[in-house]
Amino acid sequence: MLVGLYASLEKKRLDLSDPSIDLYAAWNIPPSKQGLEKAGLAIPPQITDRGIKINNHQDYSSTITTAGCISPWHIDQCNCGTLILVVDGFKLFIVCPPTEKNRKYFESIDCFGDPSRVKDALNELEQLRYYVVRAGDMFVLPPGELHAVISPVNSAITAWLCHKDDWEKDIDELMQWEKRDRS
Repeated sequence: MLVGLYASLEKKRLDLSDPSIDLYAAWNIPPSKQGLEKAGLAIPPQITDRGIKINNHQDYSSTITTAGCISPWHIDQCNCGTLILVVDGFKLFIVCPPTEKNRKYFESIDCFGDPSRVKDALNELEQLRYYVVRAGDMFVLPPGELHAVISPVNSAITAWLCHKDDWEKDIDELMQWEKRDRS
């Protein structure tokens, strides 16, 4: 699911190059729904209408990458989703669902810090999706989504943990997989 981020009052695309906007990371936004509104932001209805809610406005992270960075395949977390706001630059997210086949392959390449396996995995993983996201875009990664991220330019994202009621069944299965014996 990929949607634009909109200013809450004017319903126009947020222009992060506007010098009157100094949003660089989550710490610029007071940690509450009211804080998002004070910063002139709203989670777009394309997200909220699907029942997705931020777990706790204080549970966030920010990542700044230099041009040329490639993340290894990874999963942010299995117990909730991730609501991502691209703050600066643009990125290519390569995403696939946590199917049994994808998880099995991921177990064989799960070594933090090894982006060399990104290309090889493209022939092994199923149901791949590609998203080019740029400053001002907001999207959701459901729980357990495998993904690799390519940053062709300097870029930054901020992410909040999020939840949707109908993810509960998937979360239970993913948490069992996460707790598996890895010996």
